[in-house]
Amino acid sequence: MQNRLLFVLMLMTASAANALELKLQCNYSTKITYTTGEVRNASGSGVVEVYDFENGTVFIVLGQATGALNSLAVKSLKDENTISVTNRSDSKKWDISHDAKGTTGVVLRFYKNIIIDRNTGSLFLRETFTQQDGEGSRVSSGSCEKIDTTTKKF
Repeated sequence: MQNRLLFVLMLMTASAANALELKLQCNYSTKITYTTGEVRNASGSGVVEVYDFENGTVFIVLGQATGALNSLAVKSLKDENTISVTNRSDSKKWDISHDAKGTTGVVLRFYKNIIIDRNTGSLFLRETFTQQDGEGSRVSSGSCEKIDTTTKKF
């Protein structure tokens, strides 16, 4: 809930803070591995929104997705659940790692790393999560294309 509130506040201030806002259409394949040995493979697509603020803050949101990635948010800001954040983004890529305590009773801890190459459009995502009944990981890779939001379709 607090992450959603933070996201809404960031969106409202994006234009005022001179943020670069991009929408990307991404296709990806995903491998999910559980400590039980279960492995799931899936592919899908989704819209990734990138908010890159002049102060160095980056917020990446995957929504409207199909396949094994139904939603994802990675931010370069710390909140009360954050253990660590690393923002290695530069003019060639967005690269954020976020390690945090879980906000629900199901997920106790999660780590997310997302890299989007700004030249090639390649996407890499790695997540690990710890639950009461074990651990798991999700690795996704794929490619993204910029969505042109300046032209009307209809």
